[in-house]
Amino acid sequence: MPNPARAPLPILITLIGVMGCSSVEPLADGPVTDFALVDVNAGSPSFGEEISPRDVQGQVSLWFFGHATCAYCGAQFELLDQLRQESEAADPPLNVAFFGVNEVGHEVANDTITEGLSTPWLQDTEAVNAWEAWGVAFRDVIILDDQNVPIAVMNLTYNDLSAPQNYAELRRTLEDAVAYSANEP
Repeated sequence: MPNPARAPLPILITLIGVMGCSSVEPLADGPVTDFALVDVNAGSPSFGEEISPRDVQGQVSLWFFGHATCAYCGAQFELLDQLRQESEAADPPLNVAFFGVNEVGHEVANDTITEGLSTPWLQDTEAVNAWEAWGVAFRDVIILDDQNVPIAVMNLTYNDLSAPQNYAELRRTLEDAVAYSANEP
């Protein structure tokens, strides 16, 4: 099966560039590989619970793959938490589930990256290895439609969310993803 969560970077940049035009579409033939990881963010409503992509099937979801030990990742995760809060407060609310997934070996800073935030932060394990299962690159944001099929990938190494145009583009992409999922049979 082709890797459902990755495409060559030039295609991704092009795809993200046109997403504001409501042209989201599947990047894979089917759903991503399922997994279950524990939410280690003490500020999250799901703290201590196992979270799986299947838990949010039926709604669009955003998955950020970063390192708790990376200050830049922490800044990006904080901006994603802000975007999640804005999405929930919108009228009508933008129905998107947000998650961060920490790579194995970076557990030491889980408390630091999640401090004051309420977006679930999932700790990957060697046994599960969600990073490998999805074939992600460091700092990828994967957006899944309501059937867990990847429909957009944005790498935050190249698209810093502190730049207003990148933040706005990600928000438009989420809006388009919700509209796309609502219109799919």
